[in-house]
Amino acid sequence: MYNLKKGKGTFKGNIGECMFKLTKKKLFLTRFHSKYKVLNLISKFLSFEQKSFLKNNWFSLDGIELVDSKIIIYEIKTKNRYRKRLKYRPKTTSNTLDLYNHAIQLGFIVKIVFVWLEKDWDYSLEFKDFNPSILHCDKSKPYDKK
Repeated sequence: MYNLKKGKGTFKGNIGECMFKLTKKKLFLTRFHSKYKVLNLISKFLSFEQKSFLKNNWFSLDGIELVDSKIIIYEIKTKNRYRKRLKYRPKTTSNTLDLYNHAIQLGFIVKIVFVWLEKDWDYSLEFKDFNPSILHCDKSKPYDKK
């Protein structure tokens, strides 16, 4: 028998993103939705700079949601829930931090969502406003923009 909680890497993250999508009817997961279709749907709520930002950084973002004429960008982190809370912070890169700071400057709302894997396939969500101190800045990856 396999245990999802013991999985590492992006596979568990992909599953966490899909679990989060189940709770948000209007959420677009960038890996599963065409940027051209989504941008066409939400373009009337975007400035030229915001539209360019989304077009250029589509696959660097986890999720996008339109709420009351405002765009929320989500960074989704999937974590295991343990009895004792661990003190480590989820990893990200400096390029990702720069990306979300730029999104905030452009007027987007940026949230970090923690998908907590509980017992027996239960999961819970924790929402936080984007703050770089919540994340641990890891070394850049080969696919990060220079």
